Amino acid sequence: MDEPVGESTLDRYAALRRRIVGGRRIVLAGHHLAGTTKWVEKLLHDGASACYVLACAVGTGELPDDSIGRFVLGVTGLTPSDEVRAVNRALRDIPAAALEAIEAFDPSGDALVLCPPYMDQQHVAGRAVYGGRRPEWTALEDKTIADALFDRAGVERAPSIVAPVDAEALRAAAGVLDHGDGTVWAGDARDGFHGGGDLVRWVRPDDIDDFAAWYAPQCDRVRVAPFLEGIPCSIHGFVCDDGVAVFRPMEMVILRRPPDHPERSRFVYAGMTSLWDPSPADREDMRAAARRVGTLLAAEVDYRGAYTVDGIMTRDGFRPTEMNPRYGGALGYAYASLPRLGLPLLHIIAAAGDGTQIRSTELESLVVAAGDRTRWGASNMFLPAPCSQTSVFEVPGIGRITIGPGVAGTFARLEPDVEAIAPGPSFAARAIEAFERAESDLGLPVGPLVAATSVRSSTELATPFG
Repeated sequence: MDEPVGESTLDRYAALRRRIVGGRRIVLAGHHLAGTTKWVEKLLHDGASACYVLACAVGTGELPDDSIGRFVLGVTGLTPSDEVRAVNRALRDIPAAALEAIEAFDPSGDALVLCPPYMDQQHVAGRAVYGGRRPEWTALEDKTIADALFDRAGVERAPSIVAPVDAEALRAAAGVLDHGDGTVWAGDARDGFHGGGDLVRWVRPDDIDDFAAWYAPQCDRVRVAPFLEGIPCSIHGFVCDDGVAVFRPMEMVILRRPPDHPERSRFVYAGMTSLWDPSPADREDMRAAARRVGTLLAAEVDYRGAYTVDGIMTRDGFRPTEMNPRYGGALGYAYASLPRLGLPLLHIIAAAGDGTQIRSTELESLVVAAGDRTRWGASNMFLPAPCSQTSVFEVPGIGRITIGPGVAGTFARLEPDVEAIAPGPSFAARAIEAFERAESDLGLPVGPLVAATSVRSSTELATPFG
């Protein structure tokens, strides 16, 4: 009987993971407790001798088995970015009780410490973080330097101006770049990590003074670019020792408020999905851009592992807006469609310099084929309402919403029913429908939402990828 395609390759990657974690004690530090459940299962399956979780907060979803040791730091934040920065601070100043628990779990001090990809820590509890981000990699996540990186990589982009946080300078930049729909501003990373659109605003001419004042306490510089209508999307790559693997496009479910809403300038980050398919030509353009960026990252900062290139599918094609040198949340599709590969751990192994056996061509082939075959999504919202326990809400024909504790209130996660929804068009309108049902039936403070407009008609055509 013929061996299933890719099975021997998957076996080799399983052996690589076992060589790294087999027989080792593992400390998972900085994750939400609920977010470590699958990690713990996978690590123990790969031969880890025991796991301990130093969690930032409880989070939403199924928790690890009670036999797994844990300490919850109880970190909070007004936004997801606030929370990430707070977790970084907490991991630099761990409570004595947590340190005692870790010492009891790992008295020899040689446990393998694993952190989320957006953490900046090199050491936790006196132990080196395995595969932690190098400072030169972290520095590249600054939203105000991405366009210079795209230029060096030869990737076509929209025009932009990086201006100091000064009302007159920002007004001048907006005057050059506003084509009638306002401009989009993104702040620098002066105060550390930010994501999920927390320091991104859609600024109209009448709002310039207000937003210059709003950015002033948080940033030194702002990237100003024209507002681009189209589907927010992302493309991922993975830098290996032997080259760059590039994967399939993902829709980023970025929603808006109506023009007359008090928060009309804020984009509502609401997760991601692989249900959307651009045209074959646009897909390959996105993949080519990701390959050029990955090649540059390897050459300039010796980068290894996964990275993301985010942007907009405009009427003129894909235009990148930012680059994140880390494992991105949208890569959840790669784990969901091919769990045996263990891509999250392979990213850490590559970042640590132990990925010589990870082959770019076979990794690309495996992930792209699996991602096209098995669709996935996780559309998320953070809502300002108290929540203390997890519950599940079904939205027939669209998916399942899991509601539980989150940053400054409630976290709601919509998992699309990929069997009921045909791939191709943008998922954003369906996400809005589901969240509006949750608002109506459960009283969640979702508020009015608007989806981005697809302005490239070919992105709605049937494609051969599903």
